Order: sequence, then C-alpha cells, then structure tokens
Amino acid sequence: MKHLRKLAISGFLVCSLITLSSCSFLSGIADRFGNSTTVNTTPDETTTSESVPTTVTTTDLTTPSISTSDTSTPSSTTSTIIDTPIEVTNLDYGYLDLEHYDNSDNLKLLYGDLNNALGNFYTSTIDITPETYSIDGVDSEYYVIREIEYSKYNIEDIMAYVTLKNVLLDHPEYYFVSNEVLSSTSGSTKKIIVLADSDYALSSNRLEYNTKIEEFKTDAIKDFTDETTVKEKVKAIHDYIISHAEYALDEFGQPSSTSFAHNLLGIVVEGKGVCESYTELLTYILKSLEIPAITVSGKGYTSAHPTGEAHAWNYVHIDGYYYAFDVTWNDTAHTNDYYGLSYQSITKMEDDHVTDGSHIATIPSVADGIRYLYNLPELSTIDLKDRI
Repeated sequence: MKHLRKLAISGFLVCSLITLSSCSFLSGIADRFGNSTTVNTTPDETTTSESVPTTVTTTDLTTPSISTSDTSTPSSTTSTIIDTPIEVTNLDYGYLDLEHYDNSDNLKLLYGDLNNALGNFYTSTIDITPETYSIDGVDSEYYVIREIEYSKYNIEDIMAYVTLKNVLLDHPEYYFVSNEVLSSTSGSTKKIIVLADSDYALSSNRLEYNTKIEEFKTDAIKDFTDETTVKEKVKAIHDYIISHAEYALDEFGQPSSTSFAHNLLGIVVEGKGVCESYTELLTYILKSLEIPAITVSGKGYTSAHPTGEAHAWNYVHIDGYYYAFDVTWNDTAHTNDYYGLSYQSITKMEDDHVTDGSHIATIPSVADGIRYLYNLPELSTIDLKDRI
C-alpha cells in the first residue's frame, strides 16, 4: 500500500506597503506544516491492515489545509536528468544548521541528495510534463522534479521537511520549486516528492530566467575590482537592488500575490517584488561572491501593525561579524535606517517590549511545527557604521 500526503512548505509572505512595509501571510499559509493524515487506499495483495494516521504537530497559528492522495507511479520525466554532485560549502548556512539536530550526519546526506536534484534541475534542458495523482477520488496534476527517499537515512518525516526547507533557504536560485511537496509512504519506504510550479516546467523558460538572474548579478557587480572591500560590495549590491526594484502591488493596490513577486525573479524579471524578492536576491548575489548571507524571517512591527506582521530580511557577515539588513524597508521608506544593524538596533526592544520598527526573528521550534528553521547566528553588538 502506498500513501501520499500534500503539504505546504513555504507560504507566500505578502508585504503591506506602508511607511515601513511589513508582511502578512497570504491566504493563511505560513512557513510551517499543518496536521496531515494519510487515508486508506486500495490495499495491495500483501496488505490487510488499515493505515495508521500520521500527524505533524503544528502551532496554534494559522494552518494550511492538507489534502491526501493515493497511489501513483513515480515521475518518468525526470529520469533523464544527469546527476552531477553539487558542492556544499560553508556558505550554506542551512546545511551547517543541521548540526543542531540529532542524526545530523544523515540529515546532511539527505540535504546533499536534495541539493543535487534541484541543482541539476536548475541547469537541465529537459521539460517536465504533469503526473496525475488521485486526491480523494479527484485527479490532480503535478510537475514532479524528483522523488527522493529519506527513510534509508532513518530520518523522521518532519526532519525530512526541515532539511528540504533548509536547502531552499540556502538556495533562492531554486525559484522553480513549488510551495507544495508530496510525501509518499510505501511499506517502510518514505519519499519526498519535490514539485515544480507549472510556470517553470519548460526548460526554455527556466534557462531564460537563469540568464536574467546572471545578467542582473553581473551588472550589479561590474564595477568591483580586487581592491573592493566586502563592506563596499554589500553597500553597492544593496543600493543596486533598491535602484532596480519597486514594491509589487496588484491592481487593487494590495501586495501582489503573483509567484514572481515572492522569489528573486520578481525584481530580476519584472523589477517588482515583495520582501521575499528583495531578501532572496540579496542572499543570492552575496553568496555568489562568497560573502555569507542568510534569509531571516519573523515579524516586523510598525505603528500601523503594532502586533507585527510576517516579514523577511537578511543577516550578512562582514569582517567577522553578522549585521542585519532590511532592503525592503529601506526601499519603501526611502531610508537607510535598516542597514548594517546590531542586535539591539534591529530588535529595538525597550523594557522587553517591541517598538515601531522592531524586527523579531522567529524562534526555531520543531515540536510546535515548522515556523523557521535556522538557529540564527549572533549579531554584532555594534552597528556597522559605528565599528572602526
């Protein structure tokens, strides 16, 4: 018997365009997994018992709806991808973060499998066609990138999802990965079925977008020389993104819900994006220059949203210290107040209370559901501008 379940792995962050834009989750989907339950499918000849429901614990915050599906054959369209090892480096913070968990060696092996599959798909010249899965008796089509077994590494379900999410946080260039992931169970074999959004099924589209990403990066760094310091590079790229970006709104003046607006392609291709687009683009370009940069998510607090809304920003490593950067707020508020900040300056805590402009990163918590996966590095105690 084979069971499948469908999960949301990374909900859209939608930024509200206010004096300092903050973000809320679109359609109630947050960066976490919800309760999921397998359903009985037609048993094979060797199986007579009922399936046991599988549950992933969630927070009491908004939870995505979960569907289930029954048996399906693996995708036949991805077998022609030629696998080549994709290097994992110390710049891959999500990879290093796996050391905080039990069974870390095996988690890193799964990370390598996932990274290889997605890295090879990024450069592949194959088109993928939809695979049909039956969900509650209704056929649905999905574009399958790869089915990857994780049970061989003795990894729990939720830690397999943590590992996938860490890969995606490390590699914003994997823009083509769907917000949903299928998980299958067949006997003792468990697999993650990684999906692509339909917009990226054609290799011609992906290669066009990849070219635009590299052109954007090349133009952003064209004036760098061997003498350009890390501090100067970060400032130039930060300013370049702002000069080529506009906050993405729909026809009703609301934050855009298009997929482009929520990954680095928004600014690269359309010159518009929400906080995810700004943040992921900075992460990608800096990492390509071997400057450690990570994507941070949590809540941003403003006078218009005193209880906070979901938001994304960056930590960047410069000359031995991590500093916080919020490119989105610097752009929309026409300020440089959120550039190279210390822990105190980015949190803006006063007497244990958040204030206008506070950024509070989500605390990692697997037991309460996946909200944010990094154990974040310590920020500098001094703002970048004040460090001699």
